[in-house]
Amino acid sequence: MYASRQPLDDCTKEALLLIMDGETTTIGAPEPCYGQDMSVMLEMQKDALRSLTARDERVLERATSYLDASQYEILDDNLKVRREQIRMSTRYLESQLQQQAQSEQAATQD
Repeated sequence: MYASRQPLDDCTKEALLLIMDGETTTIGAPEPCYGQDMSVMLEMQKDALRSLTARDERVLERATSYLDASQYEILDDNLKVRREQIRMSTRYLESQLQQQAQSEQAATQD
């Protein structure tokens, strides 16, 4: 479910499902949208990160009553990894938009 250095054990997975209580909507990188404006994709990424951050806060708040300290730490690490993946994707899109703007500006100056 989440990419991490440590896999979640069965007990932690079960607790995570209970904690999330139906909050299983997929949040993250949008599906490839060929021909779609990169600025739209960037806004989608930013929205996804905001949603994921809010959901993770709720999950971690609930996790304290279900998980012991080591399980909680593993869960927290897993959630941080996923958010960082989205941040990296967002930074990539921002750099692509910046390069595109510079290319367009250079083309108009020629």
